[in-house]
Amino acid sequence: MARAAGFRLSMTPAPVLFLPRLFAEAMIGALASAGDYQAMPRSLPEHLIRIPDQGVTESLVTFADRFLLDRALPSSRVLDIGCGRGVFCENLAPRVRSVLGIDLVASEIAHAQRHSRQSNATYLCQDAEYLQALPGTFDLILSRFCFHHLDLDAAAPGIKARLRPGGRLLVVDCYQEFWSLAGRLYVMRSALEQLGGLRMLALLPRLLYFFDPKRVQHVVEDKRRLKRQRRYRYDELAGFYQRYFPDARIERLGCAFSLDWRKPSRPVGGELFPVGEEGQPGIMQAN
Repeated sequence: MARAAGFRLSMTPAPVLFLPRLFAEAMIGALASAGDYQAMPRSLPEHLIRIPDQGVTESLVTFADRFLLDRALPSSRVLDIGCGRGVFCENLAPRVRSVLGIDLVASEIAHAQRHSRQSNATYLCQDAEYLQALPGTFDLILSRFCFHHLDLDAAAPGIKARLRPGGRLLVVDCYQEFWSLAGRLYVMRSALEQLGGLRMLALLPRLLYFFDPKRVQHVVEDKRRLKRQRRYRYDELAGFYQRYFPDARIERLGCAFSLDWRKPSRPVGGELFPVGEEGQPGIMQAN
């Protein structure tokens, strides 16, 4: 019997029997992720390169889901920036008119396309810093734990162009607290509460991804970049993001932060696009 950090650990023979299988599956996953990382275009700026994790992160950061789901109107056309394997898009799709998920990692998008069960969810391999290439506009643009990868000098104009008048931008992302020990424990505890023990157990083989040396080094470089840009500490966030999205509301959300911004309404074709209930985008359609 052993004690660690206030938790009682009981060592029994049964789990040991599964360790070889768990490690084998984890190594297979690590090799697959490494292959995806190597396959990413080398011409990409370093801040855009991430190491695919077989959907582990997007499955674990569920504590932010309610904040986003509660703010999506049934009539909304939604763009999800950095959708990964589409875990959140699949949960969102039944609540809205349509969802387009975009991500830079082609293998993640391919996985989302193969496994999607929602007829109104589509997935596209697309760089979020070139959203001008997308047709049409959206009522809601959202992003879960991806915004810190973006160069907003490049991405913000496209986000604004793709939002319809009165449209809404919702972001949940990392800051200093997210990477702390307390933040990690918060994420794991919240995921356990929402996913349940069996689904968390199924994720165990892939959790070794968090100890991958490439992933660890990538996080170190991310934090250095965010510190240089002065968007690492909570007290810096408003000053940074409001330069791109004036009057955006920024608040703590668990061990992360939320950003809520609405594009001003303006006359289009003689009509004024309204802002709907609780400040959400209106549902009028341009003819």
